Amino acid sequence: EMSVCLKNTVTEQLQKGYAKDQIYTYVGDILIAVNPFRNIDIYSSQHSKLYIGAKRTANPPHIFAVADIGYQCLITSSARLRDM
Repeated sequence: EMSVCLKNTVTEQLQKGYAKDQIYTYVGDILIAVNPFRNIDIYSSQHSKLYIGAKRTANPPHIFAVADIGYQCLITSSARLRDM
């Protein structure tokens, strides 16, 4: 169970991000998304290119980063299996 202190810290970080239109937040390896209840222009193809092959810390938290990490792991695993 999460401690009250940790819950308060996570809640505070989510509120700060939400106030700046940053609806995604990392908590460790977990990406938390908060519904902004409006459109935010963070899903363009130009925006997605920022996350291709980038380190997780190079850009603000985003679902594109999680997708790219998954894709890179898939490619790496496939290459290892091919080389066996």
